[in-house]
Amino acid sequence: MSARAVVTAVCAALLGAFVVLPLGLVAARGLADGADALSDLARGPGAAALWNSLIVASGAAALALAFGAPLGAALARLPLRGGKVLGTLLVLPLAAPSYVWAMAWIALAAPRGGWLNRLAAALGHPAPLVDIYGLAGIAFVEGLALAPLVLLPTRAALETADPALEEAARISGASPLRAFVTGSAPLAAPAVASGTLLAFLAAVSSFGVPYLLGVAAVHPRLVATTRIYQALSLGGERDVRSALALGLVLLALAVVAQALSSRLARARPSTGGKGRRPAKLAAPALTRALTLLGWAYAFVAVLVPVGATVLAAFTRRFGDAPGRANLTTAQFANVLGKADVREALVRSAALATLAAFVVVGVSAALGFVRRTRAGRGLARLGEAPYAVPGSVLALALLLAFSQQVRLVIAGRVALVFDVAGTLWLLAIAYAVKHLAFGIRAVGDALRAQDPALEEAARLSGAGPARAFIDVALPLARPALAAAFILVFLPSATELTMSVLLAGPRSQVLGTVLFDLASYADPPSGAVLACVVLALAAAADVTLRKLGAAS
Repeated sequence: MSARAVVTAVCAALLGAFVVLPLGLVAARGLADGADALSDLARGPGAAALWNSLIVASGAAALALAFGAPLGAALARLPLRGGKVLGTLLVLPLAAPSYVWAMAWIALAAPRGGWLNRLAAALGHPAPLVDIYGLAGIAFVEGLALAPLVLLPTRAALETADPALEEAARISGASPLRAFVTGSAPLAAPAVASGTLLAFLAAVSSFGVPYLLGVAAVHPRLVATTRIYQALSLGGERDVRSALALGLVLLALAVVAQALSSRLARARPSTGGKGRRPAKLAAPALTRALTLLGWAYAFVAVLVPVGATVLAAFTRRFGDAPGRANLTTAQFANVLGKADVREALVRSAALATLAAFVVVGVSAALGFVRRTRAGRGLARLGEAPYAVPGSVLALALLLAFSQQVRLVIAGRVALVFDVAGTLWLLAIAYAVKHLAFGIRAVGDALRAQDPALEEAARLSGAGPARAFIDVALPLARPALAAAFILVFLPSATELTMSVLLAGPRSQVLGTVLFDLASYADPPSGAVLACVVLALAAAADVTLRKLGAAS
């Protein structure tokens, strides 16, 4: 058997066990319960939760579109003042988990103790100025956090658009702005629509923000993900059926949204083979307006929440005004000195490292078989779980591995696979969820290489595996490092799957931070949120250096 056949078989077995089997069980169980599950969903709280999810996701996607599309176009085609710094700030909301931004907005806009409302009361405003809780608050926070999902593809589409259409319009007498609107802007429409769909899907799948801003409201409002969490916590047969039905609906939404997004993403604007970018537009009034919009978004979405998080971490008593007498550095020592917090940090780092190594290894193996039809199919299968909502993936893994799996070989050797309630299940979930990062990073790096390099090694007597290891992998080292970081960071701070899969003795950074934010210890939660933001900043700097090196 050839090396490629062996690697293909191993990858197929892994993806079959940890992707196809769990998701297949969710689908089979949901279809088996069929009418009962749909009936429970329609008559119970699940229907309201699903409707709330659609409202929130639609609002978040609309807000992400409103900010992301014009700012992406501005960064690509206008000479914005401070454009490099602004470009970095505008994508930072994606670097940290959205629940960290929700915690910051609770500190700012909670109806009773939020600093904005306290300031308004001091100025004589009779009622809370803003209330971040409820569906509107969830959509607001999610929309600000997800705007880069629209901004990035819009910018990329316009930077790589063929400038010939604008040049033709200019020759016909159109102004630079009109030439852009009629020439390049329509080419970016598929990218804008694709990013908006991804923002919608991310908002539907979110758990942390809806829990912190919906469940904790005076009048609690559940969405689909928080209803699944509630149903599994209750544990009744009818509740589990409701959770499965909601999971199937979310899975169907994910499949449809991902299919549409992928189809739109393939309609990229062409570079026309010219290898040059369209020129910057000379539109002073529009440049000033969009520069102001960009800095306003950066201020509201990044600078104010980060400042609130840092200030809350140094606050002695959260309910008091943040004056000199109420500031202290002791909170960091108190929180980071707790044994359970240190253990959670160590667990998160270890699990994230393990998941990152697994993803890099599997991605490299799939890169080795990338030129075969089976290899391309396995790569697409490995990317699929990223589009699956985290709560649905966690539910699938619970169904698949809630009991011991025994494999008897030749009637003598028994292999026991028992990961229920252990850290191993968390590591599996992190690796499966983020496998797409590694596959795409490594795949893009390998596709950019000249095939003649491996062919030269083959002509020198090396086998396929040797040529890949000695030639292709070293050239893809920056992509492998980037994939490691892209998996490590979200795994170290993951919340949605962790709250469903972590046991009492397997708490991780996300669940500890979630507990602190949920049970009235905002300063301690802010300390860990600062740790998360520091990790995000370090990862962003490292990825930029890797991008420059490659």
